[in-house]
Amino acid sequence: MKVYVNLKQLGRQKKKLNKVPFEYESIPESVGELIELTVELMVAAFIKRVEFSKTGNNPDVMDESEIEARAELGKIAFGFVYGKTEIDMDKAKETALQAYEDGLVRIFIGDEETGTLDDEIIINDGAELTFVKLSMLAGRMW
Repeated sequence: MKVYVNLKQLGRQKKKLNKVPFEYESIPESVGELIELTVELMVAAFIKRVEFSKTGNNPDVMDESEIEARAELGKIAFGFVYGKTEIDMDKAKETALQAYEDGLVRIFIGDEETGTLDDEIIINDGAELTFVKLSMLAGRMW
């Protein structure tokens, strides 16, 4: 199943979100399952970048606009992964699920916000998903 995930663009462009296609092997039936399947996709993409970093080859060639956007941010990087590269898939899923339960992440399917981890969801092919990571700006905790 192919869905589109809204990802923030780099730089100061008018259009702030890009619709990036994500290909899920199965259709998630609950919010928790959606999170777990998304973590699996992202970890697989990270492992792929690690492998390319080890060989010195990077298939993601940047075009001129992407180079300019990264230059505005002050760093032009080529996607290589340096340092620790081991990932515990179970720990990654657990962390993502906990972040959702703690209210640090919100998920929208189209314009509708998802509920609890056990809530059933309906995602059609070509649906638009938005993951919003919330962060505290300043101040003390309680």
